[in-house]
Amino acid sequence: MGFTAMLIAAVLPAIILLIYIYNKDKVQPEPTKWLVKGFLFGVISAFASTLISSPLGWLGFYTTGEAATFREAVSVAFFGAAIPEEAAKLLMLWLLLRKNPYFDEKIDGVVYAACVGMGFAAIENVMYLSTYYSTWVTVGLTRALISVPGHFMFAIAMGYYYSLGYWGG
Repeated sequence: MGFTAMLIAAVLPAIILLIYIYNKDKVQPEPTKWLVKGFLFGVISAFASTLISSPLGWLGFYTTGEAATFREAVSVAFFGAAIPEEAAKLLMLWLLLRKNPYFDEKIDGVVYAACVGMGFAAIENVMYLSTYYSTWVTVGLTRALISVPGHFMFAIAMGYYYSLGYWGG
């Protein structure tokens, strides 16, 4: 199987989940242009997260080498991945919605956050599958079942609470 099949496998899980969440916004569906913009902001957030995680590593918040202990593994998971990734996605969500005229109902925060999260997940998948090209089918299947749905659920929670904060309880 070739590089094109790998790219499709990397992006398809994110697209499937985007279609699912898009179909939940039945009253005033968001314009495609803004959904694509949200997805692209998610792609950008993957690169922006390294601007957050790298300094945290340099400052000693986590070990930059192989994690030898449970404490090191936890510190890498939080300071090297979770916190920088979610902070970058939140920043991109805020940039996307601050002047978006179509952000006009509570469900919109969830839809746009899902777009950002799936853009992040898609490019992260491309990077992982490219890195592990010899085993991309196994890595792709594992990430499609665990990582992409994880990013999706985190995005839903982020969008829900973003909307709650913006529109009130």
